[in-house]
Amino acid sequence: MSRVQLSVVIPTYNEVDNIAALVQRLRQVLTDHHWEVIFVDDDSPDGTLAAIQALAADDARIRYIHRQGRRGLNSACKEGILAASGDCIAVMDADLQHDERVLPSMLAQAQQHDLVVASRYIGSGGVSDWSRFRLLISRAATWLSRVFVRHQLSDPMSGFFLMRRDFALRGVDQIDSDGFKILLELVAKAPSSTRVAEVPYVFRSRLAGESKLDSRVALQLLAFLLKHRFGQRFPFELCLYALVGGLGVSVHLGVLGGLHKIVGLDFRLAQALAILLAMTSNFYLNNWLTFANSQRRHASTLRALLSYGLVCSMGAGLSYLVSVFLYAHATPWWLASFSGILAGFFWNYQAARLWVWCRA
Repeated sequence: MSRVQLSVVIPTYNEVDNIAALVQRLRQVLTDHHWEVIFVDDDSPDGTLAAIQALAADDARIRYIHRQGRRGLNSACKEGILAASGDCIAVMDADLQHDERVLPSMLAQAQQHDLVVASRYIGSGGVSDWSRFRLLISRAATWLSRVFVRHQLSDPMSGFFLMRRDFALRGVDQIDSDGFKILLELVAKAPSSTRVAEVPYVFRSRLAGESKLDSRVALQLLAFLLKHRFGQRFPFELCLYALVGGLGVSVHLGVLGGLHKIVGLDFRLAQALAILLAMTSNFYLNNWLTFANSQRRHASTLRALLSYGLVCSMGAGLSYLVSVFLYAHATPWWLASFSGILAGFFWNYQAARLWVWCRA
């Protein structure tokens, strides 16, 4: 069997309508190379895995990893890279927006470089149908990330790149599985002697499925840059949890004031409803933002919501006991109350992280 020149790692989630077209495109552009493609699917509920398996049954170059209980773009890429057998390893998306036709030129560049990045912002590169707002956000994120990384790339936020095998295996161990832009981490942590090249490409419009890009990306980028600047101990997740908690207080007070003062509902009932709505909104915000890489979906969401309610109830009880104990031992009322709030907050965060959004 011929040695594999190129392994293409493609993380997937709900991309069933794009799989066959992507494989066909790879076959067309890589006819002169020995290649394989490794799909890493995060247990897509739309039939993505079945589509991959059907193609793999007839083509040994098509491989797949079915992940259950594990999610996240970085961790998916890491597993795919470690499973790859090619002399070079490329990473690209399954949504057909990355132009597979530049893979041969990227592979040629890899003869002289450790890392080759497909860039939207050099030469003939570009984007297809982005709004001015999305382009502005992308440019701002690119500029900000370039401030923090050693190697000056025109497109450090690109999700389309190719690496020599030795560079990939050295770098993958340093990648945070909870990160969101593996290229940015590779470049930020690569030694200064790393040989990097860029090739232009046009980022195409999505034909099927839904974009994974949302407002979390800005916060995830900020988290990475802060951790890169101040170290992995920077408590960004805790800060997000506190931010959501602050929003929850606003929800609570708004609902309570509206129901009691405007609608005229009995205070006890209004308070109970305000607590319930604030807790529910906190859960969904934390699920979407704070613990995005452990996000609960589908049937597991209700179980996680009930678990979160139990966690918060226990936190409220702890807060009450701490404040009462301190007040009984001559602590000023405001300090006793604040200490109770802190105790409840840290309990809720740790219990939620380890219990509600724990990784399988």
